[in-house]
Amino acid sequence: MPSRARRLVFACALFVAASSAGCGSKEEAERLAKTSKAIADATPKVGRYDAILADAAKRPVVVGTQLKLPKAADAGFLYLDKDDDPGQGSLAPCSDLVKKSAVDAQGSLPVLERCAKASYAIVMHKRSISAPTPSPYDNTFNPGIYDGDAYVYSLDSGEYVGAFEVRSLSSASQKVGGPDAEAKLKKDLMTNAEKAATTKFSKAAPE
Repeated sequence: MPSRARRLVFACALFVAASSAGCGSKEEAERLAKTSKAIADATPKVGRYDAILADAAKRPVVVGTQLKLPKAADAGFLYLDKDDDPGQGSLAPCSDLVKKSAVDAQGSLPVLERCAKASYAIVMHKRSISAPTPSPYDNTFNPGIYDGDAYVYSLDSGEYVGAFEVRSLSSASQKVGGPDAEAKLKKDLMTNAEKAATTKFSKAAPE
């Protein structure tokens, strides 16, 4: 029996056992079954991450947009330089979550379902970054600029499907201050880079 089928059978068994034994509510049993299914669906996609990142690391700098998609689809983010990852919309947590049991991972069901649903990985490659810096005198800051490439891969096959350039700027209005001001500014810049990449990715599919 294929691995995925075994996982689904196991999920159903967990559901039946939990319901009949009275060890939790029906809602809890259903959540456990959904978690098992999400892990089963996400696992083969997560298994392609390393090969995707290795291939992206060898790709040349992108000129313009070289991406066309057959239809609209969901995507998640991976980073060649993990220090750039703002932790929003990233596929990175999927790698650890699929290694857990359904019981241990059920608290992260929404994240797991996003891992399973994503059809594409957008791999972010930084060309250059002018880091935003907070002023030492007041609550202002010097804005940052991110320039990079976004390489797109199918998570169903692991194949490279195209790429495009990405540029983002710091948000104009944001509160700056405190010991973590610099980290907040960098997270804002990288989050804006993801938003810019998401917009270009969406435009690559026919309406």
